[in-house]
Amino acid sequence: MAGKKQSIAGLPLDEAIGMLITEQMTPATVELASKSARVSGKETPSGVGG
Repeated sequence: MAGKKQSIAGLPLDEAIGMLITEQMTPATVELASKSARVSGKETPSGVGG
C-alpha cells in the first residue's frame, strides 16, 4: 500500500455537504445567524453576514 494515493472527486463531495447543510437550515437558524452577524458587526451592506 505504500506509495498509493487516494483521490476523492470534489464536486460530488461539495454537493453532498451542501445538501446536508441545506437540510439543517431552518428559518430559526437563519434568523439566529443573521442576528449574530448584526451583533458582531460582521454584517455586509447586502444584509448577509460574511
